[in-house]
Amino acid sequence: MIRVSIKPNGFEAKGHAEFAERGKDTVCAAISGIIQTCALGLMDRTDNKAKVQRGDGMFRVTLLDGLTNQIKHDCDIIIGTMRLGLQDMQRQYPKHIKVN
Repeated sequence: MIRVSIKPNGFEAKGHAEFAERGKDTVCAAISGIIQTCALGLMDRTDNKAKVQRGDGMFRVTLLDGLTNQIKHDCDIIIGTMRLGLQDMQRQYPKHIKVN
């Protein structure tokens, strides 16, 4: 199961969807696409003032200090949109993703 924790300064995803075998897991691919698109949006909006960490079964984005209120607001909207997409995936595949 992929567990996604959304925090005030970013988000973290851990685990594997385990919907299908590696390389054919469409649930994993959909979740990864949503998460990575969010990370790209955050990096773009913050002029690369978001720290991205990746590892096997782990993806974390942390917004760095010093963002203006407007940029932070925009980041909240980007992360909120990611949350909507992931919550929809959770409704469809509750055994494979959990969003907190």
